[in-house]
Amino acid sequence: MSGVASDSEKEFLISLVERGVERLEPKITPDGAQYNDIEYKETDWETVIQILNALEAKELLKGKDFDRAIICPNCNSPHVYSKYACPIDHSIFIRKVTLLRHEHDGYLGELRDFEKDGRLICPQCGQDLGSAYDKSTWASNLKEVGFSFECEHNKHRFERPLVMHFCPECGSMFDYKTARYMPLKAYTITQKAFELVKSSSDTEKIIKPIVDYLKANGLEIQYGLEVKGVSGSTHKFDLAASVGSSLLVIDYSFGDSRMLVALLGKKLDIPGVEAALVDFSDNEELVNLGKVYNIPIIDTGKGDWAKTLEIVTERMKKTPEGKKETPRRSIWERIR
Repeated sequence: MSGVASDSEKEFLISLVERGVERLEPKITPDGAQYNDIEYKETDWETVIQILNALEAKELLKGKDFDRAIICPNCNSPHVYSKYACPIDHSIFIRKVTLLRHEHDGYLGELRDFEKDGRLICPQCGQDLGSAYDKSTWASNLKEVGFSFECEHNKHRFERPLVMHFCPECGSMFDYKTARYMPLKAYTITQKAFELVKSSSDTEKIIKPIVDYLKANGLEIQYGLEVKGVSGSTHKFDLAASVGSSLLVIDYSFGDSRMLVALLGKKLDIPGVEAALVDFSDNEELVNLGKVYNIPIIDTGKGDWAKTLEIVTERMKKTPEGKKETPRRSIWERIR
């Protein structure tokens, strides 16, 4: 299923790309199942999930199973605690009964029978067997042989308690039969979403940090530059920066290796040109592939992106003016 994104959905996607958000993961909080990097303000968490699901249906987000949430059937809050309860009267006031055996003298009893002033003391022989609070300190001849549960109200003993859920928001107590069990997905932005953002008028805003850096280092900026290559084909680039006779051409990508391959082809058709790919997806495989192709991958979500650009721009500035002058007369014809 797919469809056209609404203006509000476009704004939402643009805001994610602008802030370098590549993946949205849910977390259960007292305020609901909330996603990182989303400002909720007056929007409730269930509405946000509906928006994310709608964007997934339009293939603008890719969802993947991430977690499950137990939802209160009365107030729809996922802020739920689990408690053990007696299967007879549903009382939550039960205790775990741990059975220990001291193999030295064969004494068998409850853990609380051994406890004395924070230590475990054998009631039969009086031997100190370790800390009551640290199992790693227990003597090697002290063994845990089993456990059960006891209801403190009716003294009934049982092997397995009921699991009850308590909602602190409305005070409800419920079990698995009445609880809502909601799947929660993690979402990543798709190539289709990136193309939508890229075609919007806000593209320049998204790459503003890169443009500002290039301008601050004395490079002239041009958007949508077209250059004729040796083959006679005309190649268009999303962004270009020049200093002297040196030219840096840049395309944008969202984790699509085909964009890198295409940029390589264009670079090879224009001898002497520097090339870089701005990627918004945090794709490590793409970074490694860029090293093979000798095309830097610029990711503003990472702290080293400026260093990568610095290396490129310094190399451009060191290029002798006359070195590339002759070929560029014939191959760098700019289409106006």
